[in-house]
Amino acid sequence: MGARLRELPHIVGGELRLAPQDAAARDYVMSIGRITGLELAVIYDAETGAEIERVTAGQTDRVQIGPRSLEAARLRRQLVLHHNHPSGGSLSALDIQCLGLTRSIFAHGHDGSCYFASRAGGAGDLWLRIGASLKGRLGEAIADGSILRHEASILYAHLVNCTLARVGAIRYLAILGPGAELAFADNRKFLLRLIRETSGYHARAA
Repeated sequence: MGARLRELPHIVGGELRLAPQDAAARDYVMSIGRITGLELAVIYDAETGAEIERVTAGQTDRVQIGPRSLEAARLRRQLVLHHNHPSGGSLSALDIQCLGLTRSIFAHGHDGSCYFASRAGGAGDLWLRIGASLKGRLGEAIADGSILRHEASILYAHLVNCTLARVGAIRYLAILGPGAELAFADNRKFLLRLIRETSGYHARAA
């Protein structure tokens, strides 16, 4: 049997601890992804442990859910998706949209980062709306020298997902890569205030 529904990932000692089937899926997408430079995905059924499929779109910045997984989602199976991120960035808007079909999603960065999200209140189009708000605030911060452009760029998706989690739309865990971790540490006070203020605005607007 594979990972059960109760076996959620958790952070211990700065590492994301995974159930055995999650670790095996991570190892597959990382080993092939590092060789090819492409994004790949493994999708399995969290209730039975059965692997549904392994897929790739043959691209470096996106992956697709294949027909077997779409059929399993139609039958309301509890799917878990693992994929790699060559860039090391956090979960994208398209990744979070996958939570409409999957129970949870992981992204494993080639820089040692790891990101996890699962359904909570439901994200809908909130990722894009929060993203637009953060882009505006980050643009102002870049202009006045509060944060460097490359720091804002590598942290953008992570900040969106932190804000989504704060408003209760998703459950989110992250182990940042070295570059993103340093950028966050250097701007910690500003970024925490940004997340708090942006989440407050979108919580009131919901």
